[in-house]
Amino acid sequence: MSLSLATRIYRTIFAVSFLTIVLSLVIIEFIYEDMEYTILEFELSNEFDFYSRKINNPDFQTWQTANISVAFVGEKAPNPSQLPKHFQGIKAPASEEIEFKDQHFLVLAKQIDSPSGTLFISQDITAMEEREILFQLAMLGLVLLMTFIGFVLSRLGARKLVKPLQKLTHAIQKTTPGKSMQRLENDYVEHEYNNIANAFNRFLDAMEEFVQRENMFIKTASHELRTPIAILSGALDVIDKRQQLSAADKQTMRRIRQTVNHMQIEVNTLLALLRNEQPVKDSKISLSVLIQDAVEEIKNEMPMASERLNYVSSIYDQQIVLTNHSLMRMLLRNLLHNAIQHTQDEVRIQSGDCVIHVTDFGSGLPIDIHQRITNRSVGQQLLFQETRFGLLIAQMISEKLNMKLSVAQSDSGGTTFEIHFTPSI
Repeated sequence: MSLSLATRIYRTIFAVSFLTIVLSLVIIEFIYEDMEYTILEFELSNEFDFYSRKINNPDFQTWQTANISVAFVGEKAPNPSQLPKHFQGIKAPASEEIEFKDQHFLVLAKQIDSPSGTLFISQDITAMEEREILFQLAMLGLVLLMTFIGFVLSRLGARKLVKPLQKLTHAIQKTTPGKSMQRLENDYVEHEYNNIANAFNRFLDAMEEFVQRENMFIKTASHELRTPIAILSGALDVIDKRQQLSAADKQTMRRIRQTVNHMQIEVNTLLALLRNEQPVKDSKISLSVLIQDAVEEIKNEMPMASERLNYVSSIYDQQIVLTNHSLMRMLLRNLLHNAIQHTQDEVRIQSGDCVIHVTDFGSGLPIDIHQRITNRSVGQQLLFQETRFGLLIAQMISEKLNMKLSVAQSDSGGTTFEIHFTPSI
């Protein structure tokens, strides 16, 4: 699952701040523990040396100050009952922190030689431990406060960092294809965004140059394609004026002239498609007429394969469609031509309720092409490799006619294309 850049920045900043807080607490706790170690190792050691020189009873002796408790037990002395209870059970040598009746002590116990015995010394650190608890509670509150501040700052920081990117993204999304496209601003504080804007502007420059070359190509192609058609049409007129043709030749000439006229219409139509011009819905035509025209044209063009083409009449043949006759004939002829060309079995065309079905019984479309046609988003162009199935022109024409071209079936049993339209009332 993808995350937004703002969320990732927010989480990163918050994680860094939270880890910094935790690390600070660990360091403070380490310093506090080091204070206790210092007291135990240095202060009590100094006190131990001091009281070891004041022993004047070789059997048992105690000292007591406000926070310090000291007891000496001689080696030959019995275990005296006067020994403070928090010393009882401690075996020398010992250096530890103990808890006794809600009190905390740092205890140091060592063997001494003169006089021979064990010297116990402890310091009451109860007040320090209580302050440590208060300190830990205060630190917990501070952690919560700093975590909240880190959360707020990370959210604000993420929004501030992402705002220029959102502005840049919005500007790119507003850019619409055309002969002259608006350039992006490149006055961002962050030079990375300026680099993106400049790169996109260079892309727009190249795109406009490409469109200009394409327009020039279309103009040139328009002239180059129309000229031979005009020459053919003129030559046919000259032959007709001579009146030297037999009846069979005249029939052949009519077919040639009909083909030339269709070619002229189709060239003009294709050029209009390339120029992205909206076709004129010139006439109301019944489905039967549209289908019969396309079928007849295919049979004239591919007489050897025409026997595989089957027009199945139905009760929906009399539906009337307001459309561009030439484009609609090209669409049907294109689908029929490619079905016959890429399969070896029957090709069937039949009208339905607001739909025309073109069905073959081949091996089906390649999976990638089938999925791309089925899931094709609006405005997505087909790949060049797919033009070998005639789908590029079919898609362009269906979009221009506001019709939906879809694949109803494509498997080992064959392929069915559907042309959905809105009938004329």
